[in-house]
This record gives sequence, C-alpha cells and structure tokens, in this order.
Amino acid sequence: VIRTDATFGTAQPDQGAIRALACEHLAPRLGPGRCVVTQGYIGATARGFTTTLGRGGSDYSASLFGAALAAEEVQIWTDVEGVLTSDPRVIAAARPIPELSFDEAAELAAFGAKVLHPATIQPAVEANVPVSVRHTMRPEGRFTWIRARRAADAARVAGASPVTALATRGPILVLTLTSTRMFHQSGYLARVFEVFGRLDVSVDLIATAEVSVSCTVEPDAPIDALVRELSRFAKVEVVTNRAIVAVVGSRMKETPGLVGRVFVALGDIAPELVSMGGNEINLSVVVPAEVAHEALRRLHACFFEGEAAT
Repeated sequence: VIRTDATFGTAQPDQGAIRALACEHLAPRLGPGRCVVTQGYIGATARGFTTTLGRGGSDYSASLFGAALAAEEVQIWTDVEGVLTSDPRVIAAARPIPELSFDEAAELAAFGAKVLHPATIQPAVEANVPVSVRHTMRPEGRFTWIRARRAADAARVAGASPVTALATRGPILVLTLTSTRMFHQSGYLARVFEVFGRLDVSVDLIATAEVSVSCTVEPDAPIDALVRELSRFAKVEVVTNRAIVAVVGSRMKETPGLVGRVFVALGDIAPELVSMGGNEINLSVVVPAEVAHEALRRLHACFFEGEAAT
C-alpha cells in the first residue's frame, strides 16, 4: 500500500497511489471491532521492488495511512508523554505540552526535538488529520495533540507562556562569507546558494549584513568543497562546534519584548548568530556547543518555571 519511487533508503511516497491502494485493500477490512495490522518504514515501487522511507519512516507510514484513509486521528506511541517543553535529559522540569500546531511541531522537530521527525506529520498536515503523541507504557497518561492550528482560546489563556517549547541541535558549523562585491549587488545571494544547491548542502539558519552573510550547516557537509567554491567570490570563515538553540511558539509574534526576555535569560551567553524564522514562530540563536545545555536551562527557567514564567 505504501507506494513510493525507487529511491531506496529515502523513498518518496506517492500519496495519490497510496490513497487508492488504501481504499482498495485496507478500507474494506476496517470497521467496528476490526483492524488491520501492518508494518511501517517499508514501501514498494509500482514494479514491486522493496524500498524504505528512511529516518522516522515508521511514524511517517502511520501518517500516510491516516491521511489516505481520512482517519479521525493518528496516534504515535513512544517513550515520553507527548512532546515536552524541552529535552527531559537536560531539563528535569520539562513537561508535556497539551497541544501544538503543526507548524510548531515541525519547527521543534527540525531543530532537535527527538519525538518527531519533520516529515512524519506532513501527510496529516495536508489532510487535516490530528496527531497525538502518547507514552507506550502509560496509555492513560498525559499526551500531546498536534493539529493544523491550535484552538484560539487555548493559545490565549491568561498568563500562558508565549513560548511553546525549546529545542537544540548540534554540533553544527557556521560559515561567514564576506565580500564588498555583495554591497548593492543583485544576484549575489543567488550565486552563493547556487553553490550550496550544486553541492547538495542544506542551510538551516541565515543572517545577512551589507557585506557579509552567515549560515549554518551540518558537520558532515562537504566543507572543503564549499570553501573552495565560495572562496572564488568571497572570504570564507568556518567556525566549528556550535549549536542552535530554538525558541518556538505561535504567540511569540504577538508578545512585545520577547526577544529582550530571551537575551536577558541568556545572560553572559552571547549568541553568535540570531535568526527569526520567516513564520515568526521560531527565534533561533547559535552558541558554542559546550554552553547549549546551559542556555536551554536558563530559557526554560525563564519561560516555564516559577514566577518568571508568567
């Protein structure tokens, strides 16, 4: 039923074909007291060759099935009571988030939250099927709903934190390109990102000034080739062993002074790069990897613990 292309290891699903196959093979077998049990992660091409969906493929399969069958809910069972306000291995006071928007969940997953992979919930997003994340060993415990949009009244509870959750990912590399030819020159950034595209390198964060641009990449990026190509038209500086700390929340853009609170909470931890996501629900900072966990603790204390959280 999980029909994909032939890219083994990171196969791309054909959602139209999956919908047709699910209606043909699964829907007739479903009903009161009846269920279908199947594996996740594994798919097949139209010619019957086995493929796999890659990291997060089992949850991704559940989301694909749920979207194809117009399910009332997709449940993801894991080892935590939903999506937490931060990594519980770092923040002992981290607690489950009752409800997330799809955009918030995707941002958290992309920036280090381990419960979900960004692609996992995308089919459910498009089909408007809610996802719940639950603890396998605590079926009656707390859990998180992930919906297309959080209920407006829930998002504006008096005294609620403007921040939904925190995440961190690292180590990452920071590349800074400096060139006077960037000043008032159209097409310069296109030239920069043509190099990234040609070398198949994904960029996470970006910040620009008049004669420089900084961006973050994963440590396994072909850094030597990047520097060689980019050095043709810019001076390139590479800084290693850095981490991204992401502050995520759909109410952030409605909260005056929030950026100031973030910087006050960080105290003597000085961000080396700051980026506000295009959707205005993610404020990310880059710090030395060795202080990333301390940055998380300070931010969590500010927004979720004690009187400071209100």
